[in-house]
Amino acid sequence: MPGSISAQPQPKKRIRNSTKMLTNNNILPPLPPPDCLEYIPCGIMIQDDEDEDEDEDEDLEHPKPEDPNEKTSPSASPASKWFISRLGADRLGDMCEGCMNRCPDAFGMHIYNDFWGYGIIEVMENWALDWAKTWNRYKSWKGGKLNRMAMAKARKINKLQEKCEAVKELWVITEAFVVWLGKGFDQHYMVDDGKRVMALYELLTAMLSGTFHLLNDIHETHKSEENPRPLVPIKNLGLMCACAISHHTSINPDDDDVDFRPMVYRYAKRWGELEDAYVREMVEKGIKVDEIDEEELEDKKSSIETCVKAEKMLADYKASYASSPPSILYRPPRIGGNSYDITKMSESEKREYKYDSGRSPSPW
Repeated sequence: MPGSISAQPQPKKRIRNSTKMLTNNNILPPLPPPDCLEYIPCGIMIQDDEDEDEDEDEDLEHPKPEDPNEKTSPSASPASKWFISRLGADRLGDMCEGCMNRCPDAFGMHIYNDFWGYGIIEVMENWALDWAKTWNRYKSWKGGKLNRMAMAKARKINKLQEKCEAVKELWVITEAFVVWLGKGFDQHYMVDDGKRVMALYELLTAMLSGTFHLLNDIHETHKSEENPRPLVPIKNLGLMCACAISHHTSINPDDDDVDFRPMVYRYAKRWGELEDAYVREMVEKGIKVDEIDEEELEDKKSSIETCVKAEKMLADYKASYASSPPSILYRPPRIGGNSYDITKMSESEKREYKYDSGRSPSPW
């Protein structure tokens, strides 16, 4: 009878716990070699507003002649402590250029009021997709065909090298992003979809937390009496932590639920980055140290657990806000891309939105 068939117990659906699988199957997080990144001076990235105003007034009253022979900062200058990897500088330049390519005013155009804000959101979504792609590269190595028996050792070595490259790329992405947060591209605050902006804040915060958790796993794995600070090869680690803390308001607008500053501070202290007085001053400039708890359960989570959570948040964000780009042919819904990139427009489209086209009034 149909009723008896439906009454039979159904087999339980097998749920794959990706966090547990990765924890059991993955090798330990590798330590990137000291010479894996090339660093270049970048200038001071954190300054007080009052100091900036005073410096500008002083420069106007007593302008200093430029010395064409002076190419590097004096060793005693705080600016000499600021570095960014060359790859990170390239990524930072791409993000800033991407923001300006989505600014109608820069092209003498007016499309609609929130166009630039949504363009900034598109740039941030592209960063989130790059982070997810790099994390996927870290957690699962996909190399060439290998003999399971004879090439097992070589396969493990290749997997380790691939993970080292992924760790390097994650750091390059992170340092570029925390510096970019202080560049003043905050037009996304004013868009009419505030719920989407807050969801994006939570997603980006989870991804940044995943990177710092991964660095802490590397520190705990490779720390020893002979090498108490295994993350020292990352020259700008402490000051990039300071940038993440000081620029947190760009993605954490007075919301304790997405405030990652205490975690970053505790990690910087644990890694020994606060032993430098100047680095400690920069790190403590963006947070009230007296209000930080010494230890929290969030710090004890593994990088795999934190990053898998970020992956799930990205999937939820895509399900809620992905859209199909305008095209003659159907394209699946997505986030990010270059739909707001004005340089991708045709000349006829640009003329349509020019200030003197008669179609749209000037925003001024």
